[in-house]
Amino acid sequence: MPVEEKDILKVLIGQRAEILAYIDYIIRDHGIAEDVFQEVSIYAIQKKDTINDHQHLVRWITRVSRNLALKAIEKKRKNPVNVNHKLLDLFEADLQELEDKASSPMYGALKKCLTHLTPYANQLITLRYGKGFSGQKIADHVNRKIHTVYVALSRIHKTLSSCIKEQYDSKGINL
Repeated sequence: MPVEEKDILKVLIGQRAEILAYIDYIIRDHGIAEDVFQEVSIYAIQKKDTINDHQHLVRWITRVSRNLALKAIEKKRKNPVNVNHKLLDLFEADLQELEDKASSPMYGALKKCLTHLTPYANQLITLRYGKGFSGQKIADHVNRKIHTVYVALSRIHKTLSSCIKEQYDSKGINL
């Protein structure tokens, strides 16, 4: 059964950052990458009847993004660009893995629990996991002692763990 327009929009909006980063990596021009993303979005809606299910949709968006990005490069430059296709394949695999995780119940629970954190806790989580900062680098960034940062991160982890467990318990799912 073909996917519905709302499902396409949900994926495009939910994975916008990842898809745009993928396109931007290929093109290396954020403005053109935005245009390609919009083109992919329009094309996905137009071709919705040819897309079978959610997994097919994600693979389809990734492949079309790659093809349209390469075409945009060709239009922009007269000389072909040397793009590392092996690296693009690895990036596509990462996008698929991200999509698989994003559709898991654990990811949904974590996402919901993150909204309950304080702005400071969110900042620490973003610095640690979003930007990959070390404990010392986080401490320097937030102007706190490293021990304070580690204690805060430990408490945040416990809070998130409890929140996720509560969500699973409320749905009758054992962790």
